[in-house]
Amino acid sequence: MTEDNGCLWVLPGSHRLGPRPHVPAGQILRAEVPPDAEATAIPVLLDPGDVATFSSLTLHRSGPNRTTGTRPAWLLQFRDAGARRVPES
Repeated sequence: MTEDNGCLWVLPGSHRLGPRPHVPAGQILRAEVPPDAEATAIPVLLDPGDVATFSSLTLHRSGPNRTTGTRPAWLLQFRDAGARRVPES
């Protein structure tokens, strides 16, 4: 994953903020981000076979793929069997 093909960007330490309120963004909900998020986010550059592991509470995004190639990824999520989605208020 490279910046050109739309790698992930993360906001280091954002998992410590806990769950964030979400706001509608088209057909999805997007977490509200701190005002300095763009300035402090870092790219997660990965070579084939590399793995990135982070908390679901870590604020993250991906950019557009500006290449003619694909950006394959495999996403695994783990959570407690008793975890339930909390409705937005």
